[in-house]
Amino acid sequence: MKKAAWIGAVLSLVLLLGSCTTDNQNPTDTTNNTEVVTNVTSSTEAETQPETTIETESVGKTETVVDTEGAGKTETTIETEGAGNVGGTETTTEGTSAPETTTESTNATTTETTVETTAETVAGTTAETTVETTGTPETTTETETTSENDTETESETEVLQYTRVDGTGTVDSTGGYILFGSWPQSEVTGTGFVAALNELAGALPTSENSGAWTSYDYYDASSNTTDFMWYQDVVRGENTYRGVYFNSYRPKTTTHLGSESTSQQDEHGYTTKTVYWFKWEPLKWRILDEQNGNALLLCEMLIDAQAYQTCFNKSTGYLTDAAGEYVLDDNGNKISANNYEHSTIRAWLADTFYATAFTDLQKDIIQLTTVDNSAASTTDSTGALSTADDYVCGDTQDYVFLLSENEVTREEYGFAPYNSNEPARLKRTTAYANCQGAQTHAGLYATTGWWWLRSPHYQSMGEYVCEVYNDGYTSGSNVVNYTIYGICPALWIKL
Repeated sequence: MKKAAWIGAVLSLVLLLGSCTTDNQNPTDTTNNTEVVTNVTSSTEAETQPETTIETESVGKTETVVDTEGAGKTETTIETEGAGNVGGTETTTEGTSAPETTTESTNATTTETTVETTAETVAGTTAETTVETTGTPETTTETETTSENDTETESETEVLQYTRVDGTGTVDSTGGYILFGSWPQSEVTGTGFVAALNELAGALPTSENSGAWTSYDYYDASSNTTDFMWYQDVVRGENTYRGVYFNSYRPKTTTHLGSESTSQQDEHGYTTKTVYWFKWEPLKWRILDEQNGNALLLCEMLIDAQAYQTCFNKSTGYLTDAAGEYVLDDNGNKISANNYEHSTIRAWLADTFYATAFTDLQKDIIQLTTVDNSAASTTDSTGALSTADDYVCGDTQDYVFLLSENEVTREEYGFAPYNSNEPARLKRTTAYANCQGAQTHAGLYATTGWWWLRSPHYQSMGEYVCEVYNDGYTSGSNVVNYTIYGICPALWIKL
């Protein structure tokens, strides 16, 4: 009996101790719903208000830790491997609560994030953490904790390499414009800032020694590339800037010698032997069409000024090389100077613009397009203009291209007929394009420029190409070797 009483006393003591432990521990519902949403800012709710906001910027690994004293420690770790530089950021928020409960969830996704976290936690409530990114990817991660040591994670990740906006540039998932890629555009003019960029660039280039600079290899009257205009990209802080320097003016055609009288550069205030700096900025595109999850985009600005074709025989209208020899096609025939397939502007779009304006991830969503170069593409959408039957070429496969006469007059793309001042065809030149020698005129359309289409024009001997005037009309043409016409690229991307 004494033994039985002793055992009973021990059991009672154990039960008493267990009861004390349970009474001192707040019952905690460990079901948490942690949502990570890009480009949205929100916060978690708490009974108390110890709100701490931590802003961190990272393109690599981001760790957010919410540490509560009293009710326990809730730790949420999100690891991301960014598309850019890999870095590490740890953010810790401490509040007040009760005993120690630890929940860990790890989600590996591909994104780049700038973390802005507001966390307020209460045991037994739903916690929400929001991460805001300034980059293009969007990531949504949901984590549900069903018990103290049992975590189920459902992850849905969407990585966008563009930002959809409205006409004012405000982020809008249904907007008619897209920010995508980058190119030098605005001029940097602050004296101290320019001096710092000049110091980074180092010695100026010369015709004998380009040094750290790269020659544009522009043509002049000699019909040969000449080192008289250079560029250099430098990084300062988080931005990239392009310096432009020239010791001779760029002529308005490849058969002129450079001078103030033959150049548009001085008309915009750009003179020889001075370095001008332009900031690489996101390109804005207008959505012309959407089909099967893809979108046709047209750049909103004239981003550069280039000749359609650099070398041709003006007497015959046939394409030549720099030495003046005729260029022949695969069948041994001479090629018209306005042949888009063999044009230098098509090569420039592929080798210069496409190669440098987009990241590798952005290139992944640019669609290889079969570009229509038939006779039907050389007239307006109603067929009112004559077709250039004698100068058409085969269809091409391109990632970036120029619009045709037919496309730039299509009502379904938002364009009016060719013989109208169509606002959608009015394109302003960037400061960088002006420095390249883009043509604009004073008056009503002082800030808009002329721009090339890809379509050959029916007139003359194959040296004319269709163009859009700076007032929006699109029934004219000009000679292929003019360097003063703006470039307005188009492309298809996967949305």
